[in-house]
Amino acid sequence: MGAFAKEHGIKINPSYIASIDDVDARYAGGGGSGFDLLSTTTSTSDQLEKNGHVLTPLDLERIPRHGNLANYFTQNARTIGIADADGKLFAIPHSFGVFGITYDSKAIPEPKAWTDLLDPKFKGRITMPGDPGANFTLAAHILGHDPFRTPKGKIDEIAAFMKQFIDQSKTIAPSYGDVASLIGSGEVVASFLGWAAIDVFAAAAGNNNVRTNITPTDGTFTFVEAYVIPQGADNAETAYAWINEVLDPKVNAAAAMELAAGPTVKGAAAFIDRAKSLYPVDDVDAFLAKRPVLLQAPIESDEFITLGEWVAKFQELLVK
Repeated sequence: MGAFAKEHGIKINPSYIASIDDVDARYAGGGGSGFDLLSTTTSTSDQLEKNGHVLTPLDLERIPRHGNLANYFTQNARTIGIADADGKLFAIPHSFGVFGITYDSKAIPEPKAWTDLLDPKFKGRITMPGDPGANFTLAAHILGHDPFRTPKGKIDEIAAFMKQFIDQSKTIAPSYGDVASLIGSGEVVASFLGWAAIDVFAAAAGNNNVRTNITPTDGTFTFVEAYVIPQGADNAETAYAWINEVLDPKVNAAAAMELAAGPTVKGAAAFIDRAKSLYPVDDVDAFLAKRPVLLQAPIESDEFITLGEWVAKFQELLVK
């Protein structure tokens, strides 16, 4: 990023968020002006589409390296949330990850299943991020439901399942960075809903014992991180140039390793240090075909649980 900024004579002004839902909330509240590039998770694409103030189809002629994307992303563009109903891309994947059980390997053996965290010995020793959308997606998936199409009558079943983990938790972490701090400092020993980047965050804070099990026996799912150029971007040309830069195999590999993520482009595997990757990067297409990329609850539906309904239920669980 530093080299790119110097080459193009630009200054980068980042704005950080606690969870991915903050993107939609910021735009819905009229606070989205001035942003040229968003790094978002494709599971929230329905939110951003319904918002009406964020997504716009990308001009792929300005991203000449878009053909470098692994086949999985282009062949499943609509279902994983990077294309509109007409098949036009509005997001370009820059990395992927798998949610898993993040834990302190010095304090406890590796938990094999999410439900292992319900053992009485973990009472008050775990945490979970206050990310209602991701929590719902995982809970619904574990219980055998498609999070984007879960019948409204199932909300109490999912809430009862989630309540068990809330009751086990010492505290609900406001952000994933706080999850890293809680585990890294030893205040808790594991997290319901973790990911490999937390290992990196904790190591940077001095705890090299934090690990993430991305193969829990009761299931998990893949999330895809992608770049979006929002409506009204003042510096779209530079945003396009940066997206194209990250689709270079060497750059994409370096970015993935920085956050213990998986690369999204063909040829990136040649630049991945296998010791720094949880993923079998030599065949990204095959890996992702076996691990679903899921969309979270829809914004509007007369039949299925909506995100708003779940957020209200989740907040209710936190105060009971």
